[in-house]
Amino acid sequence: MSTCRFFADGNCLYGNKCKYSHTLPQQGSLHLAGADPTSTPQNSLPTMSNAYPQEDNPAYYYSQYPSDGYRNPTADMNFSPSFTPNTSSGYEYSPKVNREHSMGVQSRWNSPNVAVTSGGTTYFYPTDKTQNSDKQSRYMPSLPHAAPTPGQRSLKSFFASEDVYQEFYKRAIETLAVLGQQDPRAVRLPTLVRRYHSLYPLDKSDKDKSVKLFGHISHLFKCIHTNDRLPYLMRRIDGLYVTDEAVSTAVSAWKAVQHPTIITLHEAFNTTEFNDNSVVFLYDYYPCSVTVADEHFTRSRLPVDEDTIWSYLVQLVSALRSVHDAKLACRVIHPSKVILTGKNRIRISGVGILDVLNYDKQEDPSEFQKEDLIAIGRLLLCTCNRKADASENMDVSLAHLRDKYSTELCDIITSLISMKITTIDDINTPAFMKHVFKDNLHLYKFVTAITELSYT
Repeated sequence: MSTCRFFADGNCLYGNKCKYSHTLPQQGSLHLAGADPTSTPQNSLPTMSNAYPQEDNPAYYYSQYPSDGYRNPTADMNFSPSFTPNTSSGYEYSPKVNREHSMGVQSRWNSPNVAVTSGGTTYFYPTDKTQNSDKQSRYMPSLPHAAPTPGQRSLKSFFASEDVYQEFYKRAIETLAVLGQQDPRAVRLPTLVRRYHSLYPLDKSDKDKSVKLFGHISHLFKCIHTNDRLPYLMRRIDGLYVTDEAVSTAVSAWKAVQHPTIITLHEAFNTTEFNDNSVVFLYDYYPCSVTVADEHFTRSRLPVDEDTIWSYLVQLVSALRSVHDAKLACRVIHPSKVILTGKNRIRISGVGILDVLNYDKQEDPSEFQKEDLIAIGRLLLCTCNRKADASENMDVSLAHLRDKYSTELCDIITSLISMKITTIDDINTPAFMKHVFKDNLHLYKFVTAITELSYT
């Protein structure tokens, strides 16, 4: 009967059911096939304990297990696996070959990158020469043999321009901006204000919390609606409580006014989530928008061209026409409340707030409608002079206006400020209507081009 090769220290996994012999033979009686026992010393013949390396020896392997079949946990403490190259198989382990191979792989990674080891793992980062900037083109250049000939369109012409892509990218970043857990501003803000969460402050400095227009300190936040998950602009008026009747009346009246130049007021309510009595107004949110004051009084050093002023005038008059037809008054035409959401595209924000705050006074809206026309003239005068206080020194500001701009524009701005124009219909002068048709012609060409692209 053959000897069981798993029986080395007196234990076998099969026990008495094993069909092989559990009697170890003498060293002299065990020899390799083909070997002459008379020519080979007995002490050099392999036995069950030295016929295998230590890791492959059954005696070593099964000595780690007791008779019940479970491994002894203390046996792993002294166990250190090692690799012993076997030279009898015809090939030899060559550390030089593996080292050259690894160096070749590493050189391919390190040539354009920088290697940084952290936690035992090596990461490769692109260098400044290989790192793409935000202003680089996203499209692959044309191949030399496939370069467009004169009269053919290039690859980039079939896609949106890089400026449009960068603009949408910036808007997406600003729309998805949230406060970190370690930000000190997140501690002072509530987690949920009725149905709005993820509040993100938009006030850049304490100067934005002006009390000149509303008479109370106000704060701006970007928030997300729980139901539709869309971003909204939240304007909070501090330390104030108003009646529900005032809120519902103003909101319902301004919801009926739908105009592209007026930012829609969705709802308003009282809240104590800011640890005080506050009134909150919710509007549409426009990312990357700036106020007229920031754009023309702070950022830009260049003079404002006349076509831009005419475009502002046409948009503001069109918005006031819809507001006045609804028996309302805007009352917020101010450089800090008129924002730019695109090139020469302005919108009026903060409508309805003064209607809620002054609900008990019940004043005549016709007087406020006249003040809206005066506010347009002052806004345009300050924009032409690029000064926030241009309306306080009228002589110097009007002299600069006459030197830089046409007579038709100067006459309209002067008439608005001096109250010669008292209704919105009085502004329909031939010069004004010419620019209205000009802006509508540009809009018509734009809509026509978009429509043709949608059907091609």
